[in-house]
Amino acid sequence: MQPSPIINSRAKDHVAFLAEALDRPEGIGSMSAAIYDTAWLAMISKTESDGSVHWLFPECFQILVDSQSSEGGFNGWNADVDAILHTMAALLALLKHDKQPSISGCPCPSDIKDRIARGVTFLRQRLASWDVESTVHVGFEILVPTLLEQLQLEGLDFKFPGSAKLLAINQQKLARFSPTVLYAPIQCTLLHSLEAFAGMVDFDKLSHHLRNGSMMGSPSSTAAYLMNCSHWDPAAEAYLQSVVAARKGNIPSAFPNTVFALTWSMSTLMESGYTGDELGSDNMNKLAGYLETQLQAQKGVVGFAPGLLPDADDTAKALISLSQLGRPVSCERLIEVFETPTHFMTYPHERNESFSANCNVLKAILHSKNPSNHLPQICKAVEFLTRSWYAGKINDKWNLEVQYSMMLLSEALTLLLKLWEEDTSLDLPEDLISNRVPIVLFQMLTRTLSSQSEDGSWGQKPSSEITAYGTLTLKQLGSLPWAKALESEIQSAISRSVSFLENNQASWNQPEHTWIEKVSYGSSLLCEAYCLAAMKHTGKYAWGEKVSGMHSVPLAAVDKFSSLFSRLPALSTEPGWRLRASAVEGFLFGRALRQVRLDVFPRKGMGKDKYFDYVPICWTAANNAAAFGLSADIMWDLIVLSMLIFQVDEYLESVGEQCKGRLDEVRAVIQNLFRERTAKSQSDSQNGVSQNGYIANSHPENGHVQNGHSHSADEGSELLVEVKTTLTHLIDWIMNHPKVQASPPTAKKRLSQEITTFLLAHVQQADDNARLFNPGKTNNNKPEETFFNWVRGTGAENTSGIFSLEYFGHLLAPKAGKECFRGAVQKYLFQDLGRHLAIVSRQYNDLGSVARDRDEGNLNSLDFLEFHENKQKNDQAGAELLRIATYERDCIELVVQKLKREVDSGTAKAIEAFVNATDLFGQVYVMKDLGTRMK
Repeated sequence: MQPSPIINSRAKDHVAFLAEALDRPEGIGSMSAAIYDTAWLAMISKTESDGSVHWLFPECFQILVDSQSSEGGFNGWNADVDAILHTMAALLALLKHDKQPSISGCPCPSDIKDRIARGVTFLRQRLASWDVESTVHVGFEILVPTLLEQLQLEGLDFKFPGSAKLLAINQQKLARFSPTVLYAPIQCTLLHSLEAFAGMVDFDKLSHHLRNGSMMGSPSSTAAYLMNCSHWDPAAEAYLQSVVAARKGNIPSAFPNTVFALTWSMSTLMESGYTGDELGSDNMNKLAGYLETQLQAQKGVVGFAPGLLPDADDTAKALISLSQLGRPVSCERLIEVFETPTHFMTYPHERNESFSANCNVLKAILHSKNPSNHLPQICKAVEFLTRSWYAGKINDKWNLEVQYSMMLLSEALTLLLKLWEEDTSLDLPEDLISNRVPIVLFQMLTRTLSSQSEDGSWGQKPSSEITAYGTLTLKQLGSLPWAKALESEIQSAISRSVSFLENNQASWNQPEHTWIEKVSYGSSLLCEAYCLAAMKHTGKYAWGEKVSGMHSVPLAAVDKFSSLFSRLPALSTEPGWRLRASAVEGFLFGRALRQVRLDVFPRKGMGKDKYFDYVPICWTAANNAAAFGLSADIMWDLIVLSMLIFQVDEYLESVGEQCKGRLDEVRAVIQNLFRERTAKSQSDSQNGVSQNGYIANSHPENGHVQNGHSHSADEGSELLVEVKTTLTHLIDWIMNHPKVQASPPTAKKRLSQEITTFLLAHVQQADDNARLFNPGKTNNNKPEETFFNWVRGTGAENTSGIFSLEYFGHLLAPKAGKECFRGAVQKYLFQDLGRHLAIVSRQYNDLGSVARDRDEGNLNSLDFLEFHENKQKNDQAGAELLRIATYERDCIELVVQKLKREVDSGTAKAIEAFVNATDLFGQVYVMKDLGTRMK
């Protein structure tokens, strides 16, 4: 669908406005107003030569007063920290005006004390609910503590739950701070927040940092400088006067932002398909010439406004803009200034890296003349971005909207694939380009489709700007070869979103406050640019054989799996398109899974592993149905674990067959494995060896070494040696996972015990099989143990449900040395959930494998006396077992509900996904036996 001539005309007008605004002395200021900065200007008083004192900007104070809400706060938009910073600064201004009535030019409102009281109440409430650790706003860790101190000097003391964490972050930030950093001739980001350093630095030593009268383009920082230096600085006043005049007293957090406004608009429009001629060649040449001048002035890098500290984002966007116009500039300086060992920084000494900045840097390098000359930097950026996605960490420090991050990543990675297909010298690592990049792209596609509203929009409320992000994401990803199974859904979603944008053109310059500065802001220019880009982008690209052949996703198999899964109770409400998406995603993970299929178990003498294709699809379907509660990292670990669990089952069944009469020796091998590991760990701990837990492949004993593990001469037969080697590989894979290694010793001990119990339960099952049955014959031998006791003991323990949930808990740990589930209640509920999941798994497994268990002589739940007291037929007994499984499923629902109330929302979603997957495996077993038959 081509945009109408009206859209093209609007895009041309957009560029014409930028070209005209470029001639204004003050530059371009596209950011929305912020009460925070407005309040700082409202606090400035000036002493004239005759000794009279007056408020310098009474219009700012009036705007502040008028903006107070009925609840007492000031505009907070999207985040607690917004409301906190706005309200703190506003309270300071109100207090200063109230306590200094002799200053002229701005009479206080009659109800100012009531306004202050309501503001204090509002601030206490917001501080009490503030999640400090999740806050990403620039400089909050130094701004909030300083404002708290200043309010304390005014007689207001605030205590809140996150204060200790805030202080810790503040101390970390300022640990290496010295005023000499600010006195030096080199600009730094701290200059943008000088209000945080009142009383800590000599402001008289900072005047050399003024650029066009401003401190790093920040009105609040410049106001703090003007209020704290001993001599009035007319240049700073002139800058603030120009901002007030340009914005009529509504002060933004940065002004001007000329380079930012130009580069974001130009690159966004041109990357979506607009040509220089369509946008107005004269105006585009004017803008390009301006950017070239700025890059030359700062030796190949730029900041958000002329003369300000360069940053990677604005530099990258400038390079992309010029490249799109056929006027490329070398990216060497971009790399030289902003590259770090692991990623690209936005500014030097930043506390948190920026996801979006690395997307933009990657795109800038890929748009350069010879991208293959920068292969290490391309790999570094792609590694950082895909690793961040896999870890579920794509929330950006410059934009609160996750769809913005996905839009940028989709642009960067599809551009990477295009160049990789065209340029044979772009030699990227196989795992990176063939495994991770396709999975990341497809997961973004599924999430974007899932979050679209029925009216075609995206956002918590219908938003043109966020809808433009979503539309651009779909148009980038819709033509991918492995997205063909969703072609109709993608086209329908794009049509709905385009219709929404067409019908809401009046809101294209009404931005969302999702952009992050000191406080959140919006930009009418950027909002319009993204809407225009979304309407223009065609989304069509003809992929060649190199990319098309990366993943062979069989559409017939996708249809088969989605049809099967649609009949399962756990997915009864899941939309059909997302079942197909889950199947495709499962096949994408399956490619990587095949590469590790034989890393632990040899599978000698085994039949076809029918479970293989089901394993990743069960996890992708479960995760997608649970609102994507699992990160790709965690899901991949669980996919591999599930495959290994199936392999454990088939391997130990085989061992049981071969070791009849010698199962006690197999038990001894398993028990000794864990004794050795425990002894080794304790020895290292006592000797001061830092090993972070159990050690893989390091058991020096008397005897020979095989596959990195030693074996004593008296261990027995060759088979038992192989059992020890194979199970050691399994245990190493689990216990040496970085998340397990980083866990507290008590948590590692629990996991070790559960693995031991799991493996020993398999041996016990083999013992029971040998004792009670002869394969292929009808047996009258029945277990003497009750079904209730067995299914809560051996029957549950050999399903892996208990140990795998314990392992899952390690994967969810928030940080090294911490457990996800803490305290008696959480741990009890979590462990109880594991027991119920294991029981249900056993019961579903046995319902689906009755015939195979009969043929192979395996103990099945239906072999217990309780199911034969009334001489039921097999189908009647099966119905009773299903009723019991349904009861256990009800127990799971109860535990999950209670556990969710004890944990945060992210952990709750992850638990839901895990339970979903357990359900799916069980329900698939009821319909289709996935076990491997012994040859």
